[in-house]
Amino acid sequence: MATLADSSTGYKNGFEKYVSKNPHWDKKTEYQVAKKIKDEPYFSLQGKLLGTLKDGDKLTIMEKTIYNKKMVTDTRVQRYLKIKIKAKHVPLYFKLNKIRKPISRSDVMSKEKDAILAVNRALKKIGHPITVRVKKTNTSGHFEFKNIIKCKDVSGTPKADFSLVDNRGRSLCFISHKAEGGPGSFQQYSGVTEKAGQIINKNKEVQEFLQEVIPFLKRDRLIHPLMKKIRSKKLMSYAIYGPDYGKSFGKENCHFIGQGDPIFTQDKRKKDMYYLTWSDEYKTNGDTRFPLGYEPQLAATFRTGRTFVFDRTSYRGARIGIVPKRFIEKRSGVVML
Repeated sequence: MATLADSSTGYKNGFEKYVSKNPHWDKKTEYQVAKKIKDEPYFSLQGKLLGTLKDGDKLTIMEKTIYNKKMVTDTRVQRYLKIKIKAKHVPLYFKLNKIRKPISRSDVMSKEKDAILAVNRALKKIGHPITVRVKKTNTSGHFEFKNIIKCKDVSGTPKADFSLVDNRGRSLCFISHKAEGGPGSFQQYSGVTEKAGQIINKNKEVQEFLQEVIPFLKRDRLIHPLMKKIRSKKLMSYAIYGPDYGKSFGKENCHFIGQGDPIFTQDKRKKDMYYLTWSDEYKTNGDTRFPLGYEPQLAATFRTGRTFVFDRTSYRGARIGIVPKRFIEKRSGVVML
């Protein structure tokens, strides 16, 4: 589990990303002590050892400042943060590299709801319809959406998770959202069953992969995680932006995929224009040039009872999908096809 001291894409470390340069940070945000930590000491502001914390203990961070300190238990200067815990009602010092990123929720839907709430809070604070611009990541120019007043979820299970709505009630911008935390923090870009769309399910590369998975099934169990690089940029785009990629924008063809928290930045000259970015990565429609770890891969993992169909025959014991490379490559015993 990465800590706030570890490097993070686009930032010096996780502390910059989640705290010091995060416009949505506040003193109520909960964090946890990193995994496998036992009896890590915390200190008073005068340097007195007051107690210890362990894996999973909760805390809040009081300031956007790192303090270089050498406490009684240290052999050299260490980086500390001012924190609070429920057991103590005063600020304390605790090591930066013993704190993991903000507590994540296992329910993906809650992440989407959080993002919708964050957008609506920002729009409510602005208080009037705005023009939202999103810089295109694969070409010059911007997407531009005028008279935006709110964000709402998209019903059902399409590729779009939510949309930006104008003052006439029209959904103008369709967004696929992923939980923050880098390329290993979400499970997949897309499934490959018929539910994901015929254009994905019947794709030549997908069908080839399904056939290659079959020999690795023993007694309804996948014996090794499997991964395979995707050659087709169109297949990547169908998986990332939706099975209607190449057609009109809508709930099955998103304008972009955004990861983490939405960030609105006001234009310096036009006060009713705001630029929308995200606390982690974002890519606009058709862009398949992903940073290290985000590259889409065909992948198979063992799942009890999961089935897939190849050549009108059903096979059991594997979950198949198109996932970030980091998600699958870290699995023990993974086989690259």
